Amino acid sequence: MTATTNIQRRSAAADAAAAADDRRRLALLAVAALVALAMLVVAGRQWSDYRTDASARGQRDAAAAAAPGIIADVFSYAPQTVAADSRRARERVSERFATANAAALSDQRSGSVRWKARTVGVEDSGPDWAEVLAVVEVADPQHGTLADDRIVSARLIRSGGRWLLDAVELVR
Repeated sequence: MTATTNIQRRSAAADAAAAADDRRRLALLAVAALVALAMLVVAGRQWSDYRTDASARGQRDAAAAAAPGIIADVFSYAPQTVAADSRRARERVSERFATANAAALSDQRSGSVRWKARTVGVEDSGPDWAEVLAVVEVADPQHGTLADDRIVSARLIRSGGRWLLDAVELVR
């Protein structure tokens, strides 16, 4: 009987050791699965951030590229072409800007002025807007006066697939 009991004890001890080993393996497998899942979540988040950043960079680049033309089109005019210049200016501004600055965009402007953006930087942007800061050269081509450098802050909005001037402020 002692031999049978001894074998049973070894079997029970071996079963208990095997069960403990199985629990350790299962715990390690669960931890490895959690680590793998966490890595997938982090990688997905990084990929999403990368795509969002690329989209935001593209929008900022588009706003910076559009700003010089918008500034020149809105603020430049000559007496010979003031009606066409005013129409062009009204096409490049938002409805809010056109309403608030109706006199400045009218055909009744006198004199001549040429605005040329030399440097443009995007201060901030969102899904359909951008704040740009521009160093512009302002000259009177009729009188040949020296150009004056000004710094303007402009808010551009994206409407109908085009960038439009929505607000402008003279900084210096």
